[in-house]
Parts: sequence; C-alpha cells; structure tokens
Amino acid sequence: MELKLTKTFLLDTWLFFRSNFNYIILIVFPFTIPLEIFSFVYYEFLAEDEGGLAPFIPELFYLFFYPIFNAALVFFVASVIKGRSITATQAWGLGIKYWPSYFVLTVILILVVGFGFAIFIFPGLIFAARLAFSEFDLLIKNESVGQSLKSSWKSSKEYFWVLLNGGLVITFVIYAPYFLIFSILSEIGLYSEILYLILSIIESALMALYTIYAFRVYDFSNQQHNKQRKADA
Repeated sequence: MELKLTKTFLLDTWLFFRSNFNYIILIVFPFTIPLEIFSFVYYEFLAEDEGGLAPFIPELFYLFFYPIFNAALVFFVASVIKGRSITATQAWGLGIKYWPSYFVLTVILILVVGFGFAIFIFPGLIFAARLAFSEFDLLIKNESVGQSLKSSWKSSKEYFWVLLNGGLVITFVIYAPYFLIFSILSEIGLYSEILYLILSIIESALMALYTIYAFRVYDFSNQQHNKQRKADA
C-alpha cells in the first residue's frame, strides 16, 4: 500500500511541478538567484582562514529569506489544489505575513533534524518525515509553532514510510545527476565555479519538489481524516 501511494504521489508531484513550473520559478527565483549570486561572490572573496560567523553569513541570509519564498510556495500549491490560484505577489505577501512564526519553526526543524542526522542518520530521517506536515499546519491551519509540531507528529505517523520513501526518491532524482555532472566535468577539466552557481540555482527550483510532495501527502491525509469523521458521525 505504501509503495503504491508513494508512486502515485510522486507522479502527482511531477505533474504539478511540470504544469506550474513557470509560476514556481516566478515565486522562488527572485529570492534564490540573488542569494546564490551573493553566496558565490562572498565565498570568492572570503579569506580561507576567516573564523567566527563569517563563513556562515550566506547561510544566515538564506535562512532569513527562506520562510518568505517557501511559505509563498506552500500557499501557491494550496491555492492551485483548491482551484483558486493566487499570484506570486499575493503568495509573497502571505509569506511575509507568516514570516515570524515560520522562521521560528524553520529554525526548530533545522536544529531537530540536524541533531537527528548528527547522532545517527536514521533519527534525522524520522524527524524529517514525522515533522513534514508542521509547516502546513502552521500556515494553512494557522496553528502555533508548538501545536503544528505536535499535530504533524501525530498525523504523519500513518504516512511515515510514504513520506520517507518519496523524500528519498526525490533526493536521488535531484542529487544523483547533480553529483554525476560534477564528477564528469571535473574529470575532463571543465569544472568551474560559474557552473556550480548555475547548478545551485537549478537546484533551488527542484527543491520545490519536496514541498509539493509533502503537501500532496498532507492533503490526502486530511481527505482521509474527513471521510473517516463523516463515516463516524
């Protein structure tokens, strides 16, 4: 059952991504392209022995803006599924509105999932899958940060393997060609920092696949819950 759902949701994710690609990059690229260029230029001039927070400045900038464009992506995906597609400007506006709480949630998720990967890889995967619904509960259902984490941990239990398997497939699809290209170009001496920048920008668009897939599972979970509730009424 899990494999069948995973296959179905991955196909739905790809079809959504392909059908709405122009809108997705319109939402994401105005943020990720300047951030990737800034990171590229910053590290070009950063001294190798620079200490303190200096090496992490680009990541901190990315963390600051991520809640805006990824929340905008979530609201856009939700609007399309509901049949009331919103514009990029409207999506950004909602991203800015929810920035404080989504920023806090993002930091918590980075710390929790990162800690899971640090102590052992599988706990990190567990945390990533079980907390995958938290951003949707926060943004769509307007739950608090703490409540969204609790809700996600509870509602994602039934779909753990679907979330995990789908996430792993998407990771392979994105990064297998990514590292293969690097390996081949390095071998023949054509690797360049500019190419790395271009691939990083492409990667920022493909990262939307994670959000779309998780939301597809989330939406299915809510539909099943509503059907069960009506059946019990």
